[in-house]
Amino acid sequence: MEKNPGALLSVYYLYTVQALMKTEELKARFEKLDNTHKKSFYGQVIANRLAGLEATAIGKSAVALRKKDMNGNDVSLETLKGKYVILDFWGSWCHPCRLSHPHLKELYAKYKADGFEIVGIAEEPGQSLEKGRKAWLNAVKEDGIDWIQVLNNEGIEHFDAVKAYGISAFPTKILLDREGKIIGRYIGNNKDIDAKLTEVFGK
Repeated sequence: MEKNPGALLSVYYLYTVQALMKTEELKARFEKLDNTHKKSFYGQVIANRLAGLEATAIGKSAVALRKKDMNGNDVSLETLKGKYVILDFWGSWCHPCRLSHPHLKELYAKYKADGFEIVGIAEEPGQSLEKGRKAWLNAVKEDGIDWIQVLNNEGIEHFDAVKAYGISAFPTKILLDREGKIIGRYIGNNKDIDAKLTEVFGK
């Protein structure tokens, strides 16, 4: 990438490793690439992710969530203000995501009464909406999770939560404070979120 910023392969390589990079590094490397390739499919994916990451950086207000839950009810982060909220980006196909659910259930049981909520945002790529919805609902049932759940595939043409939040790795968990501001972003089964919750709840 350093020696061949004008090569399409450089854009492709950056696309393949973007999830491993911090926002500042990704932005710096992307800006050095050839402008023509920035407009390619891979370049646009990176550009969209950077836009999402910058819009949802630590300290920023969370992007409004315009989705419906499993029962067709509107889900709004505005109604959750006053609580600490985890946005859990996951999918039925994602083994690490599913493995994280028991731990999330422990956190939910520990902090729910103190003003804590989880919003699961599932992404079911590569299949029809009907099959994606079925896989999602089956996973929710199998894993025994009872917090708020939405399917990103539904209404994605109007609002894509995965794109809006710059998600490129699953699971990703984003922590919001009581005012709806982003105070943490955790990729994979990162237990740093435990320390943050202990800090904010004092237990």
